[in-house]
Amino acid sequence: MDFGRIGNPSRGQGELSGMKHDRYAIRRSRLVSAVKKAGVDALLVSHPQNVTYLTGFTGDSSHLLVGPGRTLMISDSRFDTQLNEECPDIERAVRTAKIQQIDFLAKVLQEQKLRRIGFEADYLSFATHAELTSKLNGVELAPQTKLVETLRQVKDSNEVEAIRRAVRLAERGLTATLAAVLPEMTERQTAHDLEHTMRRFGALRAAFEPILGVGPHSALPHYRAGEHRLNESPFVLIDWGAVEPTGYHSDLTRVRGDSKIPPKLEKLHRVVMMA
Repeated sequence: MDFGRIGNPSRGQGELSGMKHDRYAIRRSRLVSAVKKAGVDALLVSHPQNVTYLTGFTGDSSHLLVGPGRTLMISDSRFDTQLNEECPDIERAVRTAKIQQIDFLAKVLQEQKLRRIGFEADYLSFATHAELTSKLNGVELAPQTKLVETLRQVKDSNEVEAIRRAVRLAERGLTATLAAVLPEMTERQTAHDLEHTMRRFGALRAAFEPILGVGPHSALPHYRAGEHRLNESPFVLIDWGAVEPTGYHSDLTRVRGDSKIPPKLEKLHRVVMMA
């Protein structure tokens, strides 16, 4: 019975730019060094953002096994086309609908003949770990923390530019929104317009639910935009961000004055600027 397949991906879709895929190969190479230091044979990467960081694949329900001389994407047949487009250079094990995901994952890991496999303890659930352990024979699952996140702390030039794109999308969205906003609009209406405008300019979505706080509500941490109208106070706090097309986020905060700023607020602003 055909439960899945393991093999090299198809390369029949024309010549691909090597620069993009070299970037991911460099990241995986650095992870291999961290894996060796951690004393495991390979790392099972489960968190979707970490899989994307290491491969460029933006799908879900997939795992990546990385170790010395070994890079294997463990996915399913729904993502065949996407895998070919986003990470055509990576060997893959593809599950069919005839086998459950956990059973296929255990089968593939067993076939690798590894003795000690690290897993992302912050992301692999207790239930999944328990079930995998029960299905593996002679394989130790060793918890690891922040092996990929430590690499992600230092941004390469492509990431820096992506973050700048996310900032520009957010700033452009706010500028356009404020140019069209009406004093009688509510916090929630303005937040909805802001997110829609960022999407029109090319953002995937807002980086988080935009925070618009009128007057005293601007002091509330993680305030949810409500029904207060912009003209209820001379100022409004705006905390927002955008997600650019490759998934990087921005996070910005501004205070907008609708009329003359109260002297007390102006004094507080000077104190902050001098700090």
